[in-house]
Amino acid sequence: MVDDPTLRILDAIAQVRTGLTDELGRLRADMQRSIKDVQGSVKDVQGSISTVQFTLMARIDRVQDTLAGVKDDIVVNFAHSDRVERVARAGTEETRALAEQVTAMGRQIRRLSTRLDEIEGKA
Repeated sequence: MVDDPTLRILDAIAQVRTGLTDELGRLRADMQRSIKDVQGSVKDVQGSISTVQFTLMARIDRVQDTLAGVKDDIVVNFAHSDRVERVARAGTEETRALAEQVTAMGRQIRRLSTRLDEIEGKA
């Protein structure tokens, strides 16, 4: 054993230094492992984001196709409704024209009937 206090202090400092160096090496290795784990996690998250993005875009495309189909159905239904309305209006107008014609014919028949009564009464 060394009796010199200076040598004992230097020896203790050397042991502390060795211990700190070893601890620093372990911490450095732990940090490098943690960095690699984080980098791996980041790559996993990026892969998941790409998958979610692809899935989301596919779903958006399907929804867009569905909406386009619904829009086409609405356009077809409105066009059909417009056509039915035009046909109904045309039928109504035709009925009015026919009613006017029947009314005129009724008047004409009454006039002819009156004339026939006059002719028969004179004869």
